Amino acid sequence: MPRFWVRTLLAGVGLVVCASLLLVWAVSQERRSREEYAQPKASEIMDGIRRGPYQQGPPESDVNSSSRAAITHQSEVKPYNNSHCSNWITEPRLADRKWTETQLIFYGKPIMQAVKSICIRRQWKVKLILNDSESGLVQLEKLLSPHVFTIAIVPSRSLRHHLIQKLANSTNSLVGAIRYTYKITGAKKAQLKAFRTHFDLHGCSLEDIGILPRSFLLDDPVDCVQFFKYASFHSSSWWVLKTSQGYGGNGITVLPNLTSVYRDFGACRNKEELIMQEYLSDLLLIDGRKFDVRALVLIAGTDPYLLFHHDGYLRVSMKEFDLKSGADKAVHLTNSHVQVFSEGFRAEKHYWSYPQFQGYLDEHFPENEGFVAKRLVPFIKKISTMILNMGLKVFSRMPSTFQLLGLDFMVTRDFRVWFIEANNYPLWPKGTPYLNELINTLGNDMFDLVLDLHTDPGKFLSMKPGEWYGSWELVWNEAHAACSGDPPYHPCKEFSHHPLV
Repeated sequence: MPRFWVRTLLAGVGLVVCASLLLVWAVSQERRSREEYAQPKASEIMDGIRRGPYQQGPPESDVNSSSRAAITHQSEVKPYNNSHCSNWITEPRLADRKWTETQLIFYGKPIMQAVKSICIRRQWKVKLILNDSESGLVQLEKLLSPHVFTIAIVPSRSLRHHLIQKLANSTNSLVGAIRYTYKITGAKKAQLKAFRTHFDLHGCSLEDIGILPRSFLLDDPVDCVQFFKYASFHSSSWWVLKTSQGYGGNGITVLPNLTSVYRDFGACRNKEELIMQEYLSDLLLIDGRKFDVRALVLIAGTDPYLLFHHDGYLRVSMKEFDLKSGADKAVHLTNSHVQVFSEGFRAEKHYWSYPQFQGYLDEHFPENEGFVAKRLVPFIKKISTMILNMGLKVFSRMPSTFQLLGLDFMVTRDFRVWFIEANNYPLWPKGTPYLNELINTLGNDMFDLVLDLHTDPGKFLSMKPGEWYGSWELVWNEAHAACSGDPPYHPCKEFSHHPLV
């Protein structure tokens, strides 16, 4: 009997000790998670982030002094006091410069000739590794050297590899992708689900806000049923069927009626990732032709997040818009990959500048004076700010990363702007004097910006929305937003009056 009580006592003591240890562990984990949520991981940020000016640059004759201007307010910047805010990186990251040349590597991505031309003028070497498998990583590792500064243009998903992560945290490299951006700006299904979740979490719905044409996931049984219910009340609507991974117009089918859709998907048992999006038929046209707007935004850094906007271009169809034309892609899809095969394709007719578009509106719709500057561009900035705020708890804060995004928009006859989708690897087209100048300026200024930011991040902390770096305008600065005392970002309030924007 005494032995029994001794065993019972020891067991009780053991349970108490285990419970105490579990409690201590739980408290420490909660504290750690709060710290990680409040600010970036110190291990990711402080691991070799001393940086200085990059070695190679474009010859002086190739530099447009007006577009190379430093931050407009730089001379007036006061020492940044972040005692009441999160602790951002302020010290130089490239100070211990040891490299003698610069290389840009396209890894798992095709070479863009416009980017290659910019690199050649800057005396940078350009390398291509199309294979992003294990053998591609071996090739990449052989190209790396402590004496060579590397800029790697990679798919966002490749940041799961240790070698790419090493580049993204290194002192002598930059990676042109931010980890996990594909969860928000990647496949079309991921985008739609992310946008819906974002608005739901803030107390409103994507469908009610109306920034995106009505869209449904056909591989989701509930969404599929909702689609057919909605379609039954909108029998005159056309629809666009998209594969989730489609690119450049591939995987897109325009449907004038739902006969085949009922036949193929009416049972709502589809397993393929397909999106059904309502076709915007009451579009604003340019000389009777459909067009869309490609905007360019840059997430230049992640600590803090800095979002910049650059004027983009319009893509105009070569064929006149006519619903009686059926499902002719050249009529309905403005993608350059589709239009370039149209008979009589001419780049100067396909690509329009923002000023050219505004000039057309001034002539044909004078009541919409200043539409581009007053309504189109502000809406683009709102969408880009929304996307970045969606990513604050999703993207990874690797210090040596940046990401260029292409955002597509359309305009209906009531001059309402609609967001269509985001693109992680936007095309840099050439072929007209305007495009050549646009791409050369935005490309050079982009490289200058990200290199300058990683050289001396401290001077960017007090930069405010509306200020410029070369041809890039700051849209959102996480440090400024955190320390300004302004109300937190709320998408439902931002877009509550969208039709009147």
